[in-house]
Order: sequence, then C-alpha cells, then structure tokens
Amino acid sequence: MAVHDRIWFERAIMSELAEEVAERCTPLGPGDATPDDVYANLPAAHGILAGSYEYEAAVMDLAPDLRVIARTGIGVDKVDLPAATERGIVVCNTPDGPTLSTAEHTVALMLAVAKNLKQSERRLIAHERDLYTRHQAVELDDKT
Repeated sequence: MAVHDRIWFERAIMSELAEEVAERCTPLGPGDATPDDVYANLPAAHGILAGSYEYEAAVMDLAPDLRVIARTGIGVDKVDLPAATERGIVVCNTPDGPTLSTAEHTVALMLAVAKNLKQSERRLIAHERDLYTRHQAVELDDKT
C-alpha cells in the first residue's frame, strides 16, 4: 500500500467524495476537532485544504511537516504569507473555484429578496390567514 500525503480538511468531506479522497490521500480533521481544539490532527498534516480559518505562524508551527496550504476560494488573506514563506510552505488558491456557486447563490438571494421570502416564512410560521392578501413581491420578468 502506498503512503499517502496527510491532508487536513477544514470542512467535512462530502460523503459522495469520501472514498475517492481516501484513495488519494489520508484525510485529517475536522471530524476530530473539538470546541477547544479546531486544529485537532493538524500536527500530522502535509497539506491543508483551507476555507475560512486563520492560518498564522502559530498554526503553521503545529504541523512541522506542512508543505502546502491550498485555499478553496478567492484570496489568501487569511493566510500569513510571510510566515508561510519563512517556513517553506507553498500557498495557493482556486480563484475561479467558487465562481459558478457564487453566481447561483446571487440569483437565489435576488429571488429571495424580490419575493420577500423571509417575511413570508415568518407569516407562514405564525399561521397568518391573510398571508396572500398582504404579500408583496416584485415580478422579475423583463428585469435586468
């Protein structure tokens, strides 16, 4: 059996990808994290698949074999680049990774605002009988 790199995942691996990920690396965290130690198992990592956590010098020092921090999104502002450089840790990101998801989320939010979904949800939960007579929404047909 080949020795896999140990990659610390900040977020849980999607269940449909878990087997494929395990074939390519030894996944670590976040399932082992505790409220007191979100970086559990990080000391064993060769790489980090990072999201929104802060990666400062002290965090990098937890993992003496760390070689790469890969951000799953735009920017590396949560990574202390001078500290990573000083330790020989490569930092990279996926600037176009979330583009499609961001566009879809934007459309969803526009629809939610146009249709007053939060207000409607509150009224439905409160069992207001005049929900549909008082409901106001914007039609998006022919809008840009």
